[in-house]
Amino acid sequence: MKHQKRTRPRTYILEKVVASWLKYDPLISVVVKNDEHMRRDVMLNLIGPGAAARHFGKFKALKPEDGPIYPNLVREAVDGAINNTGERKKLIKKLVFWATDPGVNNRYIKSHLTRIQIVMSLLGPIFFRASAKEDDLILKGLKYMAAQKPTTIGIPGERSLEVHEVLLTRVIDMLMHNQKVIISKTMSEAEEKMRVQLMRQVQELRGKKYSTPLFVSDLKATRQQWVKEKFPLRQDSVSHLEDLLRFYSHCTWPELQFKATQATQKIREMRKPFTLTSQDETR
Repeated sequence: MKHQKRTRPRTYILEKVVASWLKYDPLISVVVKNDEHMRRDVMLNLIGPGAAARHFGKFKALKPEDGPIYPNLVREAVDGAINNTGERKKLIKKLVFWATDPGVNNRYIKSHLTRIQIVMSLLGPIFFRASAKEDDLILKGLKYMAAQKPTTIGIPGERSLEVHEVLLTRVIDMLMHNQKVIISKTMSEAEEKMRVQLMRQVQELRGKKYSTPLFVSDLKATRQQWVKEKFPLRQDSVSHLEDLLRFYSHCTWPELQFKATQATQKIREMRKPFTLTSQDETR
């Protein structure tokens, strides 16, 4: 009991010090924009809900996003709207806002984890169900987050290296996979043309006219499937992804710069045979 009596005053003194710091420090006032909800949320993260309520009162949140945005809240929002065509656009806008608004980011001391979840969701399940306009909304939003979003320290763009690493990895994976799909599609079409040509020659040698169309029914069905699938990506989407890759190739983080440069070279190598072929065909 004596130990408890000694502990409580010390804890309360610590609470008072933190509360005074949050209330009166001019730098904190600039960061939180004199938002009492935000001060409460910062204290909630530092000490706990009890201390936050004692010094800032119990605020009734009108919406889940009025408080700290945790990664699980992002997952719940995605699960609730991803398959709803009418709600998906609103979901994308909400996630981009959560990832780029300084006020939202400041409410959670580990907000970079929330932004990582947002990046994984936008370039994961949401992207593969998105329409062309929604693709554009996603990629423009991520470009804004990476390079232009406002921050409390006055330097634009995402400040977390971990968030950038996840975004860059996803961008590289998508561009590489897109190129592999293009190569696979091109090779399949070339093989089918060769097969049809050989069959035509065999038929002509036998004195029979070959009337089968260039692309037979099984290939047409395959091509229809390609159209339904997300890959190959639309050129607009590829351009946005390449913009992000270019941004990282010239960024201030050496490890990201190196990774982006390496990926750019590899993608160029993958494209080289097709570039040479197209040049030969135009001659």
